[in-house]
Amino acid sequence: MASYPADALRPCRSRPCSEVGLWRLIAASLLYVLENILPVENDIRYPKCIVGKMACPPEDVGGVTGYGHFLKIIKNPQDEEHEDTLIWAGGSFEPNYFSVDAANEKL
Repeated sequence: MASYPADALRPCRSRPCSEVGLWRLIAASLLYVLENILPVENDIRYPKCIVGKMACPPEDVGGVTGYGHFLKIIKNPQDEEHEDTLIWAGGSFEPNYFSVDAANEKL
């Protein structure tokens, strides 16, 4: 992986951006990796999600460990916490669902 000057990695705030970083999230450790810096396209709204996998964990789920516990509970209708956990999550939760369009609406 190439290395870039620190200025290239700062968000564009007071000056127009000429480049944008292509980031990858390594979910297991919540680590972001800069994969590439690309030219900015004037007709694109940034930030922009270009690919993803699985649903975003519910707010306040308790980090990586809490999300694992949450998934275990909602996958098992026999778990005594199943119904209350689904209600807490908004009534339903599909862990394998992901929509690039929905992600971009939230950015």
